[in-house]
Amino acid sequence: MASTNEYKFQTVVTITLTDEERDNQTINEGHAGAAVAAMYRDGIVVLENAVNVEHVDNLNQILTSEAEALAALPTTHLNNNSKGAGKTGNMSQAPPVTNELIHQLLPHRCLPIFYQIAIGAIGFALSAEVGSLPLRPVTQSIVGVTQGVTGWVMGFVTPYIINPDEGNLGAKIGFVFFGLGIIASVLVFLYIPETKGLNFDEIDCLVSSGTNSRKFQGAIAEYRAHGQSVNKEDLGQKLTSYENEKDGVVIEQQE
Repeated sequence: MASTNEYKFQTVVTITLTDEERDNQTINEGHAGAAVAAMYRDGIVVLENAVNVEHVDNLNQILTSEAEALAALPTTHLNNNSKGAGKTGNMSQAPPVTNELIHQLLPHRCLPIFYQIAIGAIGFALSAEVGSLPLRPVTQSIVGVTQGVTGWVMGFVTPYIINPDEGNLGAKIGFVFFGLGIIASVLVFLYIPETKGLNFDEIDCLVSSGTNSRKFQGAIAEYRAHGQSVNKEDLGQKLTSYENEKDGVVIEQQE
C-alpha cells in the first residue's frame, strides 16, 4: 500500500479539543467522525484506504506517539501542518479511527453512493412518467412537496431519536428506517407499474383504463398481440372491450 503522505486533503478541517480530551490525551468519537467525514468529502480513494485495518492501526500509532503535542493545543488541525506531518496535509493528521467506529460510519457514508445509483436517480423520472397525462403537473407538485416536507421532518426528528439525552435509540434507529423501507417497498411493488418498453401513449391508456399496475406488461402484450397500437387520438374516448377468443381474457382498452 502506498504511503499515507500521498493522500492529501483539499481543505483544512479544524476541531476544538475539550478539556477531557486534553486531560485523557484522547479524541472522542464526534471528532473522529469529523475526520472520517473529511476523508469522505476528499474522495472515495481516501475512504477505501481508511477502511483497511492495517492502515487504521498505522493512523492510531502515529496519533498515539503525538498525543502530548496534540493534547497541549486548544485546537487540532486534522489536515494542516503539525508535528510529525509533512509540509502538506495528509492522513497522518486525522484523529485515531477505531475499527468499531469504521463499522458504524462506513454504511452511513456509503448510503448516498448506493442511493444515487438506484432509486435516487429515477424517483423524479418515475413520477413524471407514470402519472396520467392530464394529472402530470399535479402529480409532480405533490411529489415535490411531499419529498421536501418528509425530508425536513426526518432531518428534524432523527437527531432527537438518536441522542442519548432524548430518545437514546442510537444505532437501533436502523430498525426504524428498515421498517419504513419495507412499507415503502411494498407500496412501490403494488402501485408503481413496470413501464419498460412502453411509450407515453400506452402508459396513459393503461392508467386511464384502470389496469392493475402489476398487469401493465401483460395487458399491453395482449393488446399488441391483436396487431393494435395505442395512438394519441385513442386517448380520452370511451372505453371498449374485446374478447380474446383463444384464452377468453377480456381486456379493456380505449379506441
